[in-house]
Amino acid sequence: MLGMIFNFSISRTLSAAVKACLSAMENENFTMAVDIVDRFKLFSDNAIENVAQVEMEKLLKNLLENLVEPAFEKGKIQLMHEFAQKTGLINFSFQHSILKNFEKYFLRAAVQSHNRLLQNNDGKSARFVKDSFDLFSAPIPYELYSSLIESAEKYHDSILQSGELTGAVAFKNEYGLFTRFTIENSKKTAAQQAAQFIIKSLEKADILSAKRAITEYQVPKELINNAVFSAVMSLGAQRIFDKAFSVLDEFEVKISGEGDRFRVVNLFQVLMNEKQYLPAVEFAKRFHLQKSLIEKSAFKAWLNEFNEQNFDTALDIKSDFKLAKRLTLPLARKTYRKFMDSKNYILARTIRKDYGVPIGITGWIFELICILFSR
Repeated sequence: MLGMIFNFSISRTLSAAVKACLSAMENENFTMAVDIVDRFKLFSDNAIENVAQVEMEKLLKNLLENLVEPAFEKGKIQLMHEFAQKTGLINFSFQHSILKNFEKYFLRAAVQSHNRLLQNNDGKSARFVKDSFDLFSAPIPYELYSSLIESAEKYHDSILQSGELTGAVAFKNEYGLFTRFTIENSKKTAAQQAAQFIIKSLEKADILSAKRAITEYQVPKELINNAVFSAVMSLGAQRIFDKAFSVLDEFEVKISGEGDRFRVVNLFQVLMNEKQYLPAVEFAKRFHLQKSLIEKSAFKAWLNEFNEQNFDTALDIKSDFKLAKRLTLPLARKTYRKFMDSKNYILARTIRKDYGVPIGITGWIFELICILFSR
């Protein structure tokens, strides 16, 4: 080196190197600036001891403002990685306060770059920043660590809510989210995000993905119950009954409050009004609605169908809801007599058999005679 050839002092040589580095940065020759820093070991105790503090502070300020921050903002991560290797920043071993202060700002710029890349959905580049500067082990203050975890969690959540469970789990495991590296409410947030994923999966009757999410994110029973309930109610509201009942086949669901009970009762009554009796009774059974409520609604539906002479449907309601004979017999007896009086003997006999209308031996013989002589 020129300093050695011309027998310059160490102090004079390093001072000249600092000036040369500053000149290179003014000319935006950042590669040369980094090479000078590396060649003259300007990030060392020796340099700190032999260069005027004012000159060193000026150098570090220029490096930070004109090289480090712009490079991170423009995504020149490889350049910053090389810079960190050549300066020793990658080792986090500086002892001098000036260099430790530079290290702090360098890591802040790295974390901000990482977070910005995740916000822009560039996970690959963000992971390169994380790994290149070992951000999860770096000596950074809690506020930076917190922003690092928070940005990673948000990125993970966006993957999960897009339906990519495998990708979300892979990212979670790579970053050690919700286990090794956490912030306040991390695990709670993870479970809530998983619950939202479970709802979306179950609305598509994707039982396998829902169960995998429960395992991967250790979702508490209460959240599982709420998620399954929400999915089933959504499917019921959309009248997708096959998927709703397939979900209920796999998960035991309990009504957790009056709000939930109101939703179930409301769905049941709406289905009854729509004459969708079979799914209505199935929902009633699955959610253990009060027998009195079921019987009252079922009898009302039966009454409407019977009076409209939709006797097959009425009989199905009677059978599906197991309506008590005391409810159906009075009208069935009256209708039997009406049909006999109007000489509609075949239909009268059907009503008698379906509803067990008692007519005695005399009535039975009379009915038979009427039918035989009506042909």
